Amino acid sequence: MKTHDNDVYFFCNEISSFRFDVIGHSITSGQSFEGVTEACKDSGGWKITVKAGRKGSGSVAGWFKDKVLPGKATATKNHGDWPDELNFAVEGTLLVVADGKEYKSNQNWIIAQGHTAGGYNNWWLGSKDMGNLGEGSGFSFLSNEYSVTLSPTDGKGEQIALSFTEKDTNEFNMQLTKQHRGLEVSCHKEKLDGQKHRCSDNFSTKLFPKDKPFVWMCPDGVTFTVMEAKKAATDNTVFKNVGNRTITPYKDAENLYIADVKVSSGMSVEDVFTVTVCPVTYSGVDELTFSSISDLHLGATEEGDIVPPETKGVQLRDYQGEDKALIEEKYSSDRRLVNLEKALLEKEGGSFTIIQGDITTGTKNNQLDKYKDCFIPVMEQENCMPMCEGWGNHDVYCFSFSANVGNFVKDRNRDVRKNWLPDFHFGDNDSKDAADKENGHYCFKIQLRGNGYADTIPVNFFMLNLYPGYGNLDHPENEYSRSKNNPFYSAEFLKKYLPENKDEIIFIAFHYNDSEGYESLDELCEGYTNVFLLTGHDHSNDYITPNVGKSTYITTNGKSIVKFVCAGGMNTQELKFLTVNLKRTGEKTVQMTYKWVTRCDGDESNTCGDETSIVLNYDKGAD
Repeated sequence: MKTHDNDVYFFCNEISSFRFDVIGHSITSGQSFEGVTEACKDSGGWKITVKAGRKGSGSVAGWFKDKVLPGKATATKNHGDWPDELNFAVEGTLLVVADGKEYKSNQNWIIAQGHTAGGYNNWWLGSKDMGNLGEGSGFSFLSNEYSVTLSPTDGKGEQIALSFTEKDTNEFNMQLTKQHRGLEVSCHKEKLDGQKHRCSDNFSTKLFPKDKPFVWMCPDGVTFTVMEAKKAATDNTVFKNVGNRTITPYKDAENLYIADVKVSSGMSVEDVFTVTVCPVTYSGVDELTFSSISDLHLGATEEGDIVPPETKGVQLRDYQGEDKALIEEKYSSDRRLVNLEKALLEKEGGSFTIIQGDITTGTKNNQLDKYKDCFIPVMEQENCMPMCEGWGNHDVYCFSFSANVGNFVKDRNRDVRKNWLPDFHFGDNDSKDAADKENGHYCFKIQLRGNGYADTIPVNFFMLNLYPGYGNLDHPENEYSRSKNNPFYSAEFLKKYLPENKDEIIFIAFHYNDSEGYESLDELCEGYTNVFLLTGHDHSNDYITPNVGKSTYITTNGKSIVKFVCAGGMNTQELKFLTVNLKRTGEKTVQMTYKWVTRCDGDESNTCGDETSIVLNYDKGAD
C-alpha cells in the first residue's frame, strides 16, 4: 500500500487567494489517506495535493455521486456523466479572494480522482449547485453549465460564479463571473385590455450598469418586442424578436414594456409568466466569425455602372437641373442592399460586418438614407449584427457634403458603437471609445476565449479613412488633401492604439488598395506577426500574400502580411464578400479560416468558395 502525492491544479487570473477546507472524504478500502495540503501557487495555478493511495472502487464513486446530486459533475480527459470507479473523493468548502473580497462556496465541493483508458489518473469535480444556478439568479445566462456560486463571507455584496473547463489531465480552468441581479417583469400572454401592443407594465433599466448589454430570459417558445412608452409621441420599438437568452445592446430607459407576445406552435405557456432581464458581464467569445465587403455603390445601376460614360471625367457633383435629375433617377438601385441583408443573415455572415467604404456612388444626396434608415435597424436592432463602416472616395462626392457617409461614420463613432458590447471593447482599458478627435478613425478589440484556455487572445480591428497612412480629417471631402502635419491622420491614430504585444491579431481596414500611405504603415507595423489588411476600391475580390521586399504591398520583418481586397458589392446580380473565422486551437495558437461567399440575385442561399486555413501564433508573454 503506497501513498502518492496526487496534485490537482486550478487556474484563474482573477483570484488572488484560494483555499479548500476539507470536511470529509471517501477512499477505497485498504488504501491510505493522509490528508490534503493547503493550496499553493504553482506553475501559474493553485495546486492542491491529496496524499492518498490509488485504487479504484465503485463505493467511492457512489459516495461522490450521492454528495453531488442533484447537481452536476465535470471531469478531465475521457469521461461519461458519472464515474464508475474512483480512487478517492474529498469534500470541502472553497474560499477565494477576488478584487480584495473573500467569497465562500454556497455548496460543498467534491474533488475526486479516477482512472481512464490510456493510463490517465483523471480528476472529477462536482457540487450540489453545479449546473443548477436557476433563472433569475443573475447567472442563468452562463454558457458553461459547469458553474458554481460563491457568496461574500461578510454577507455584503453580490455573489460570484466560477465556471470550469478542462485544461489537462489534472488541471481545471476557472472563469469568474460577477453577478448582476436580474429585473423580473410580470408579462401577460395576451395584450392588456384596451392596449394595441402592451403585455406588461413599465419597467426601468436605469439602475443597471451603464453600457452592459442585456440578456433576456423567458419560457422557451416565447418571443416578444420591447417598446418604450412616450408621453407625447407614438411609442417606439426598441428590440424585436426577443426570446429566451437573447442578448441585446444596452438601453438606458425608464418606461420600457413587453409587447406583442408570440408563442410557438405546440408550446404551452402560462397566461401570466415572468420575463427576466440581466446585464451581461463580458468575458470574451469562444469563436469569432465576421464578414468584410466594400464598394456597395448604392445608387449605381444594377449592372454596377457608377459613372455615366458620357461624363468623361466631369465631377458628378457639378451636374445641375435636368441633367442632375436624370442621373439621380438612373443611378438609384437599392437591390444590392436587399441581397446583402439576405446574405449576411445566413450563417456565413458571422457576428458583424466590416464595410471598407464607397457605400454610395456620390451621385445623389439620399443614397445613404435607405442604408441608415432601413438596413441598419434590421441588422443591428432586430438581428444584433453590427455594421462597421468606413468611407471611400465616392462617399464624399455627394452634392451636399452634409449628407455623405463621412459624417454618418463620425456620428456612429461618437454615439452608437459603444453600445456594441459585450463583444466589442473600445479604447484604453476598454473604458472609452477609441476614435480620433474627429471620430473619423476608430478601433475595437474582441477577446478570443476558447474552451479550456485560461487566458484570452486579443483580436484588434482598425478602421482608417481613407488612406492607411494619411487622410486629412479636417477636410475629408477633398480626398487628395492629405497632410502628415495633421495630428489625427491615420498613421498617428495607429501609433496611439496599436497593441504593445506584437503577437496580437490585427485587422486593418481602409478603402484605397494602392501604395499611398503604405510606407508609414509598414514602419508602424514592423515586428507585428499577425497583421491582415482589408481594402476595397478596385472592384476585385482577391487576397494577396506579397513577396518579401515588394514595395507595393506591406511586409514586416520578412513576413508577408495577407492583404484582402474585398470589393464585391457593386454588382446587383452577383454580390461577393469575405468571411473570416477565428478559433483557438491551443494555449498560444489560433486557426484562421477564410473564404469568399457569393450571393446571386434571386438565389435562396449563399454559394461558398474553397476555405483556406492558416495557424496564427500568439506569445502572451511578448512585450
